[in-house]
Amino acid sequence: MWFPPAVARNKCAAASAVEALGSRSLAPTCDVTDNSSLDHLLQLVCAAFGSVEILVNCAGRTKRMPTLEFPDSDWDAILETNLKARCAPVAYLDGT
Repeated sequence: MWFPPAVARNKCAAASAVEALGSRSLAPTCDVTDNSSLDHLLQLVCAAFGSVEILVNCAGRTKRMPTLEFPDSDWDAILETNLKARCAPVAYLDGT
């Protein structure tokens, strides 16, 4: 049985869960808003597993406060993660 690497901005328990099921795992961190982080992730995954067969991108960001009180920096971070970062990993993998 094959399980994908568990990737998150912060290390998570997903890799331990995958290993508990008897499969190899990789638990790198990745900031999907940072191209160098995506490049590093692709290198790690390809070195460990040979290629990327499936990509599930579920990155997202929000802030719990009244919308009209959001500072511009929070809006920028939310839009960069929720919109731009949805496409960036696909673009990186397009050449593999």
